[in-house]
Amino acid sequence: MNDRVPPNDLDAEAVVLSAILLSSEALDRVQGLLHVSHFYADANRRIYEAATQLQQTGRPVDVVSVAGVLRDHETLQQVGGTPYLAQLADATPAVANIEHHARRIRDKWRVRQIITAAQAVAAEGYGDIGEVEDWAMSVDQRLLDVTRMPEREERLMVLGDATAEAIRIVQERQQHDGILLTGVTTGLPTLDARIGGFEPKNNYVIAARPGIGKTAAATGFALACARGTKGAEHGDGVVFISVEMPREQLALRVLAQMARIDSVRFMRGKLKMDQWKEIMAAQERIQKLPVVIEDSSDHTPASIRAAFRMGRRRLEERFGRKLKVRMCIIDYLQLLNSHTETNNREQEISLISRASKALAKDENIAVLSLAQVNRDCEKRPDKRPQLSDLRESGSIEQDADVVIFIYRDDYYRQKNEARDNKAEFIVSKIRMLGSTGTIYCEFEPTTTTFYEEGDNPDFSQLKDIFDGYIPGTYGEDAPPSSHWLDELDP
Repeated sequence: MNDRVPPNDLDAEAVVLSAILLSSEALDRVQGLLHVSHFYADANRRIYEAATQLQQTGRPVDVVSVAGVLRDHETLQQVGGTPYLAQLADATPAVANIEHHARRIRDKWRVRQIITAAQAVAAEGYGDIGEVEDWAMSVDQRLLDVTRMPEREERLMVLGDATAEAIRIVQERQQHDGILLTGVTTGLPTLDARIGGFEPKNNYVIAARPGIGKTAAATGFALACARGTKGAEHGDGVVFISVEMPREQLALRVLAQMARIDSVRFMRGKLKMDQWKEIMAAQERIQKLPVVIEDSSDHTPASIRAAFRMGRRRLEERFGRKLKVRMCIIDYLQLLNSHTETNNREQEISLISRASKALAKDENIAVLSLAQVNRDCEKRPDKRPQLSDLRESGSIEQDADVVIFIYRDDYYRQKNEARDNKAEFIVSKIRMLGSTGTIYCEFEPTTTTFYEEGDNPDFSQLKDIFDGYIPGTYGEDAPPSSHWLDELDP
């Protein structure tokens, strides 16, 4: 076992070095892909390093110049001397395919890195590892760092190339007459119009006072994402990380929402036979939805990332590798711990908030973090929350691409006062592709469901945008819809 040679491709290394020694443009084409450490043979590493040093000083890269650098460093003989350099130069260069060979070299290096990391983990496992959960999360993070290294290198992009990619995206949207959705549907058409849906690489904060309906909104968003557009077997995958609520309780809520059954009667087992039929039908539909729940109560930013990756793997195993997992929901932000030595809660929340943003960018997903609003809003005559009300840290606002507050007048009414079930989604911050404003909708307390009301004042202002609307999540089990919703989703 110990005499096995680590994975490598010396032929690919020779081809790349041959092209570099004989073509002035070859080194430019591979520098974004290859690092000195990627080469397996020590001689090839030294030659590549000498070539990059020459390029950095503006000197020509050829056999004579490279030999001179190696001679100055007293390493020429270690690489095989001028005969080896001449052998490389005499080979037929493969400049046209040099990126392919460079990636081959890097792939072999990746495998070696993973083997080394796995061997280190195995060795640690036989020793004193301390807390198993902490060690397991550390292992997961280290393996993630190794496996994602090339992706990090390839994130470098010249501005001109980035703008060309941006134009391509806009042209695709224009071919659809300016689509309403640029991300995952929220399930609320007017909210889609405001923010374009939940876009990948963006960090969303959904904030409210306790009891307003943050979790109800989050489960609605998860169902909308998982159901996708009409006609599809399912939509996109969702990892729902519930720090506050156990998965059984969350599942009961989702069933009540989907079946449009009074959640209190359902949870207490007070259903009639026809209601049980509705529940079982809802269960059958939910089985087809790519949503996974993780309900550990003690999460850190690192374990959130690990939980998302495990959830994505579980969904891919269940629904196939082609499934796109495009959303992670965290319920809720202030319940996370950073497990750092700082005694400053504001600094701790800042670390957690930045980690949520990093998760969205690194995994190319939309991250929805629920957050508590402090009591200051309840001291004002108008109790609608503001950005300054975000509890414990201004960094939550700073790291968020979009901040949406949920407000319901009913929450502040006395028991003997009439309720109108009105709700507001207040978009208080949006970085791009949308506008701030209030979306008016209904909240059905018995099923804990948000849906849009018939006389939505936003619709008359935004009707021209809805002309190109991509159908969202409405079906037979949808909440009651108005005549204009029928126009959007025939």
